[in-house]
Amino acid sequence: MQAYKNIYARLCLPASMIEADSGAIGGKDSHEFMVLTEDGEDEVICCSDCDYAANAEKAQFIKTAGPGKSKDLLPSEEIATPEAKTIEEVAGFVGVPSSETLKAVFYFADGEFVFVVIRAIWRSTKRN
Repeated sequence: MQAYKNIYARLCLPASMIEADSGAIGGKDSHEFMVLTEDGEDEVICCSDCDYAANAEKAQFIKTAGPGKSKDLLPSEEIATPEAKTIEEVAGFVGVPSSETLKAVFYFADGEFVFVVIRAIWRSTKRN
């Protein structure tokens, strides 16, 4: 690992060691060095709150417990939110924390409609 770090330092390349999928080789832990650029053949998922970085094939999301419900559930009702484009804007408009919302998105992929539900992420200030 240090040899690779030395090589990238000598080349003045800002390489990051990230978790990677070991693929056919197998094994539990695998890492690779990536130089982050706009162009490239791979995708890296990076956490803005900690040092976690992983190849998109290997990245994991750990669902954390949210702060709890702010109030009792209300009956479902249709609410027009034509000017609210983001989860945060809709949550503010209806008066709930964004961590208690879901966003429904429709895609057309491979000739079929796909319905996707995206949950808002509750961010903790604590680091793991």
